[in-house]
Amino acid sequence: MRWRAILHVLTLLSVFLTPGSLFAQNSGAPRALVELVNDVKLGVQVLGGVEQHDQDVLPITNQSFEYLQRPVRGGLSHAIPYYGIGLALQVRGAEVSVAYRQGDGIQSSNHWFRFEDGTRAFPYTIRFYNEWNVQAEYFILDWIGVGAAYHLSSHMVHDSKSSLFSGSLSRINYSLYVPLRQEWGPIRIFGRVGAALGDGNDSYYLDFRAFQSPETPDEPSFEPEEAPRTFFEETSATMNAQFGRVGVEVPIWGAAVRPSVGVERLHVPSRTTAWSYDVRVEMGLPF
Repeated sequence: MRWRAILHVLTLLSVFLTPGSLFAQNSGAPRALVELVNDVKLGVQVLGGVEQHDQDVLPITNQSFEYLQRPVRGGLSHAIPYYGIGLALQVRGAEVSVAYRQGDGIQSSNHWFRFEDGTRAFPYTIRFYNEWNVQAEYFILDWIGVGAAYHLSSHMVHDSKSSLFSGSLSRINYSLYVPLRQEWGPIRIFGRVGAALGDGNDSYYLDFRAFQSPETPDEPSFEPEEAPRTFFEETSATMNAQFGRVGVEVPIWGAAVRPSVGVERLHVPSRTTAWSYDVRVEMGLPF
């Protein structure tokens, strides 16, 4: 019942906020302009999903640290549940949209950096995750088009016990992609494939105040003395990414429900390679 009430509210927003229905009342406007504005549709959506994130921290890979005594395999692997909201404006074959999603307040269980033999080195958890995405696309034909996007995201991980490790990752990039769609009655199959170039900022801070105890080889044991600190930081590195998404759109109670899956590979030479696998559900109006 709660979701049904939300959909009714979105329906009312779509009706009352559609620019064309208001502008059409201005009979003094040129007819061509009135017809254009009458074609404008405003869509509001809510979304939620989960992203599996697998990333190599290349400056740490194969490093052997005195206070861990064994080489560390520099890799982050965790799932990030998220939610968000989006707004889109559509007129004829063109669409402009903006979306925000976040994973703040994630209470995920600890994840672990690993030693080269696969045993656990030291723990980390997700502190926050947020993302802005602005995109514009135009369908040249009924089934294929062109699109461009601006993407801004930030992501922080942190050692959950002793400030042994923390890392922040941010990225800004610009993408070009090809949107695709095919309709069978009320059902629409959609997808996109593209690539991005942009800048990324990665910083990893390691404060090794721990050594590997023979009594607990899978857990770090902490000493009160402060050990030398290690920093890995570089800014404004060029990154490249390739991505794809496919999904299906089904009308339910006058709204559009869009489950989809996506994959992205992001590479920053000498610093990181990351794979993200995403499952998402969007609900919105009117497209």
